[in-house]
Amino acid sequence: PLDNANSPSITKTGGGLFSWELGHAYRLSTARFNGGHSSLGPGTSLQPGSLQVGVDTAASLAVAGGSISDIWMVKSAGVNNVVFGMNAGSSGTVTVSDGGGLDFASTFLVGQNGAGSLTINNGGDVRGLGSGEFRLILAANPGSTGTVQVNPGGVIWLGGANALSRGAGTA
Repeated sequence: PLDNANSPSITKTGGGLFSWELGHAYRLSTARFNGGHSSLGPGTSLQPGSLQVGVDTAASLAVAGGSISDIWMVKSAGVNNVVFGMNAGSSGTVTVSDGGGLDFASTFLVGQNGAGSLTINNGGDVRGLGSGEFRLILAANPGSTGTVQVNPGGVIWLGGANALSRGAGTA
């Protein structure tokens, strides 16, 4: 496992399933999922400075009982550290459920230039952390799409007056 802060990045490309080893903490500068399905299960913690799901193609990530937090890395002005559906023609789908958590302290784009989707189900928890430095933007640029769906038992907490906004795409 990648249990230390010196692991520069992990990139998962192509089809197939990628599952993190349960019970480990992974601290990375970048976690990039570009193809296929990945899952993060109970007791597993992913702490990337940057999380990208669906960079150039379709990718999905299920956070079911595990946690993702991007708060460990110092943020740079203008850097979007969490992106689902990065480039045109890509799609990034993330589902948070079953006690899973996604915490972010930076700009979070659901559909930057592609299609982004975030679904929060049964016990899933998505939170913006910090003092107003985070924003969740749906469909950031023209031609992009972004959706967020919160189902019964799911929680999303953003806080702040400007924490949620719609970009130039279709939200």
